Amino acid sequence: MAAEQAGAAAQQQAAAAAAAQAAAAQAAAGAGAAAAAAGGSNFGTVQLNAGFVPDPHTASGTSGGSTDASTWQAGCNGFVTPQPDHLFVAATAFANLRVMAHSTGDITLVVQKPDGTYLCNDDTDGTDPLVEGAFPAGTYKVWIGSYQAGTNSPYTLGFSELSSVMPSGLGG
Repeated sequence: MAAEQAGAAAQQQAAAAAAAQAAAAQAAAGAGAAAAAAGGSNFGTVQLNAGFVPDPHTASGTSGGSTDASTWQAGCNGFVTPQPDHLFVAATAFANLRVMAHSTGDITLVVQKPDGTYLCNDDTDGTDPLVEGAFPAGTYKVWIGSYQAGTNSPYTLGFSELSSVMPSGLGG
């Protein structure tokens, strides 16, 4: 009888583990589908949950393009590509998130929120941009522009929930 109970308990544990794996795969597929619905990106997708570690989370790419970001929204600066450089999937809501970039070149930052509105910045930390605030769950399009047309600079993109993290501290 004890052996039968142990066997039944092991089967229940295996079934629970399989169900948890299936739920995690379904959640990942849902986030992937949201990113795919947003279109492609030049340098990949970043998916984060509130409380992520390590903080900051970084990605990299090269700035610039031929589209003047000010044609999308007044107050946006720099030259970007038509396709976003990165997709950012906020798998959970963030009460306060800092999105920033660091480069040796003069770069700008454009973030299109899921509702289609824009957050833009230029020169918060030297010539490095930063936007911050509440980020509801959803897929965001991120562009790193070059302030001057015809220039391209390698950059490090950073995401942080810590107020002490600044773009110049990202390295790159």
